[in-house]
Amino acid sequence: MVGTIGAIAIMCTMLVYVAPVVLLSKAMDEFGAMSDEATEEILNESLDVEIGRPRPIPGPGTLRSVELPVALHNKGDRRASFLVTIEATTESGERLDTVLVSAPDVAPNQTVRQTETLHASGQEYKALLAAKYTVINVSMY
Repeated sequence: MVGTIGAIAIMCTMLVYVAPVVLLSKAMDEFGAMSDEATEEILNESLDVEIGRPRPIPGPGTLRSVELPVALHNKGDRRASFLVTIEATTESGERLDTVLVSAPDVAPNQTVRQTETLHASGQEYKALLAAKYTVINVSMY
């Protein structure tokens, strides 16, 4: 009798605690795949992203800034707004920083040029200047 009750208690615990975690994990994986597919589709059909070379901004103290020129070109046939996530990584793939670039209400064939600013000190500053900048996500609305 005690063994049966224990087994039932373990099964209930699994249903209450483990099943939701497994289902949530599966849903997040599917959302990530949809997001990756949407990003690829937007970049193929609607948006060109040009990331320029990072430029140092001299300043006093230990905190330094890096300017990152970004150009977003609407290659679609209708007005659209874009939100682009750019990730800065080291040569080994370690994430240094993330930049969000927003371009509202961009006409077809229009290019929006912006300069984003990243802040760091010491070795992080040097790493940002040498970083690889990659588009990791794009939303269009």
